Amino acid sequence: MLDMLSTSAFRDNPIIPAASKLTSVQVEGIFETDVKEKGVLLMDAETGKVLPIGIGEYESRIIAMGIEKMIAPRPLTHDVMLNTIAALDATVRRIIIDEAAEPGFFYAIIQLYRQPRKFVIDARPSDAIALALKSGAPIFARKAFMKRQ
Repeated sequence: MLDMLSTSAFRDNPIIPAASKLTSVQVEGIFETDVKEKGVLLMDAETGKVLPIGIGEYESRIIAMGIEKMIAPRPLTHDVMLNTIAALDATVRRIIIDEAAEPGFFYAIIQLYRQPRKFVIDARPSDAIALALKSGAPIFARKAFMKRQ
């Protein structure tokens, strides 16, 4: 499986973009393309601009559960991650949809806070969005990625 991933799938030192380059977005829902691929749609409520991000089938189900505030009978991966973050006395401060390595391929940043430090963790957008929905953390995206509907 690792052969399928390009080296651009991993970043060593993600850097938080300047606040002026970011906009607050909400998860509008899951969509399916005409070729049966799944995606999550993010929207800037102020401008009405959107950011569609392709995701996998499993990820779409997890995000849909987060949108609907469904609780699984046993902890799922994102629940375990959030429980681990809390056990380490940290919180999810915000999620940032950060860069596009190639068209339609985005990176994300999970920004954690544990007094007195902030931590930056590289992530796939689908995992970061699912974590934001579980934790209630705000989601931001680069303004440059947003498109008119």
